[in-house]
Amino acid sequence: EIEDTRVTLDQADQLVNVAFSKEVAKYFEKLVQEEQERYGETKISNTKDEAAYREIAECAVEVMYKFSHTRPTNQASEGTYVVDREVGSEKMGFWSENISQTSVGKSEVNGDSTLLAQLIAQRMFNQYIDSEREAGRAGDYVNGGHYMNIIQSGHSDMVLAVFIVEDGENPDSYRIATTVSTGFVSIVK
Repeated sequence: EIEDTRVTLDQADQLVNVAFSKEVAKYFEKLVQEEQERYGETKISNTKDEAAYREIAECAVEVMYKFSHTRPTNQASEGTYVVDREVGSEKMGFWSENISQTSVGKSEVNGDSTLLAQLIAQRMFNQYIDSEREAGRAGDYVNGGHYMNIIQSGHSDMVLAVFIVEDGENPDSYRIATTVSTGFVSIVK
């Protein structure tokens, strides 16, 4: 059932700690901007659209249970999927979507959430950027798409969400799903 049903905003709010996602985003942004600077790419920044962090959280939860860019089509009978934004506020557009799964050993972080945030950001960077640099710089979207989406997009804004669960198969680890979207902001009319 979990694999076939979209996650609502309310469910995502309960399952994803947005403040922690933003902590990871702070470290990830620094790594991404250093890479962009190294190659003369347009710098991307974490979005100021607070609602975007809640919206992307839905996807991070779904990715944990169904690793796919295709969102589940069945919607829960109750619940909303989009945040209402005030007229005149900035709304980030989700132009690219990047998903990953990883794990972190509990002994690596010893209950330190700052260290956990740094490790997750580094693992995301390793998966999305380091491992795809050569292909991305060569214009090979099949093998370098995440790199191209994040580093070479020319987009202004980036948002990410991190969903963490205890690993049922390995109780000494956390299972982690991440989603990163990039895009431009527009003003809500």
